[in-house]
Amino acid sequence: MILSFIDTIADPNGIQKTIFDLVQTADHEILITFPTANAFHRQERLGVIKLLEEAS
Repeated sequence: MILSFIDTIADPNGIQKTIFDLVQTADHEILITFPTANAFHRQERLGVIKLLEEAS
């Protein structure tokens, strides 16, 4: 059985923690939607995109 979830997180710290936790524990697939291009670039600066690349 594959578990998945959809959640809306308003707290910036909670968002960051959730993203890092998901990337570090995923063993099959990660789907992340960023609301804006700036949000993507912010995650890129924080190292999330590099972490995703390393996990692939």
